[in-house]
Amino acid sequence: MWPAGVLRHKTRSRNVPMVEIDLALQGATGPSRADWTTLEAPVVLSTTLSPGQSFGWKRLAVSEEAYLGVMGNSVVLFVQSEKSIRWCTLAGPGVTCQRVRSFLGLDDGPLQDLRSAWAKSCTRLAQVAECLPGLCVLQQDLVETIFGFICSQNNNVSRICLLMDRLRATYGELLCSIAPGVDAEGDGDLAVLREFNVQRKLYAFPSVARLAAASESSLKALGLGYRAAYVRSAAKMLLQKDGCMLKWLEQSRDSIDLSGIDPLQTEEHLVLSFAVYKMIGLVRKECKAGGDAATAFGSAEGALPLTRSRSQSG
Repeated sequence: MWPAGVLRHKTRSRNVPMVEIDLALQGATGPSRADWTTLEAPVVLSTTLSPGQSFGWKRLAVSEEAYLGVMGNSVVLFVQSEKSIRWCTLAGPGVTCQRVRSFLGLDDGPLQDLRSAWAKSCTRLAQVAECLPGLCVLQQDLVETIFGFICSQNNNVSRICLLMDRLRATYGELLCSIAPGVDAEGDGDLAVLREFNVQRKLYAFPSVARLAAASESSLKALGLGYRAAYVRSAAKMLLQKDGCMLKWLEQSRDSIDLSGIDPLQTEEHLVLSFAVYKMIGLVRKECKAGGDAATAFGSAEGALPLTRSRSQSG
């Protein structure tokens, strides 16, 4: 296991950009104003990108509320404004407005109306919704989500982030380095923050093939412990499905069986993830046709076979 604050990763010979972050946009070193895109939407980055839903975004110790992370093969910097968010691509393919909207789930239905409808029928949800204004349900990369779930077993959030960062650094593609001057910050002296501030590099999440080829001993050396065998065998099982993994997962909901994830848990979590978005899509269509969110939600809920109950599955 790595000592806290120590980075170990393979040296890559490929040249990668060294990025300087200048949120004040003063001088020529930071992203120019032309590089920034603004989206007016009720999104609060602190509740959406903070660890718990995703495990790769870093809050930066700067005057503005800013988050640094990776979307696919693109390094993205998000900044919070009062009624909007703005972002720029620091490395990799430019991230479009449509891609950000999709990532934040902004085009998957009238979420504000849905929250109101759900809150009316659930006191607890109403209380939680008040505490998390501007929360979006992220549509994250499926591969990263699966292995994040495996890493989450018997773990706390900061350690899940640490393990996911180590998987990226060891097996992922190096996208860029961050110049000294801006550090990641968080609540407390966390190992994941110490390692990032030493490394100052951002990586794409590794492919399924890279994870399948990793030895169990090398995965254990990252701190995965017993989860190392699950990561390796789950990756190998996914490769057996002849590519097109997303299509396979959608078509195989009733028989998903990935090593490291209990079949019932897999069904409950992955199937619900797909079903929620399909449900919201049905609600959106109903609302566009003149219906209200509460009625539409009830109709959509009845139209979707979500998952078996524990009693049914034995």
